[in-house]
Amino acid sequence: MAVVATLSKGYDLDYIWRQAGSEKSAADYYMQASESGGEPPGRWWGPGAEALGFERGHVVEREPYDLLFGERKAPDGTPLGRPPGGGRKAADIYAQLLAAEPHATAERRHELRIEAAQQARQSPLYFDLTVSLSKSISIFDASLGENARQAHARGDQQAEQYWAGLLAEVDQMIYQAVWAGFDYFQRQAGYTRTGSHASRVDGRETGQWHQADLAVAHWLQHTSRDGDMQLHVHSQIAHTAKTVMDGK
Repeated sequence: MAVVATLSKGYDLDYIWRQAGSEKSAADYYMQASESGGEPPGRWWGPGAEALGFERGHVVEREPYDLLFGERKAPDGTPLGRPPGGGRKAADIYAQLLAAEPHATAERRHELRIEAAQQARQSPLYFDLTVSLSKSISIFDASLGENARQAHARGDQQAEQYWAGLLAEVDQMIYQAVWAGFDYFQRQAGYTRTGSHASRVDGRETGQWHQADLAVAHWLQHTSRDGDMQLHVHSQIAHTAKTVMDGK
């Protein structure tokens, strides 16, 4: 499967939710996209997520999402580390930037949120590893969706179920590929920094790096920000992890 992967720091908790709709299948997306515009919900992945009670593939809900990514807390409110700093200042800066551009598009508002976070020196809320599939795969998926939409429009339930079934298979193939990639990512990059890295002894930092279990929210999306066909998966990696050595 041909893909392009990019990794960046994430500061905007709301961005992904402005695109995600209620729980729906890929066929639902194509049949209802013109009405609701909502993408499918996110799915949890990772041993760190499982330690918090989020089984692989379970739907991401807003409240535990905000606690983990926004406050670094478990679903029951237990602190999982130092909360991210600079958030309130970033919100104030964003309000000022938006006031100067009251007609900013959704894309521009997203850029302004990132700019505000950088000006405030806000701690990243997560890392976003985005996997974009090749254009040919995106077009193939869209063609299946269009067939499902047309069958739905003419009331042909048998054809609709056929095309919807193929779309569901493609969805599952994408998730399986992403999960396989993240199993590798977990083995190779599943580490977290512990201790203080501010001081040095004999020229070396006193902090350490230890193997850690990651918590990730995957979001399968069908179009780019410009509305073009682009199957891609946003993978939000929590900025806190469970260390293997001590379970903290």
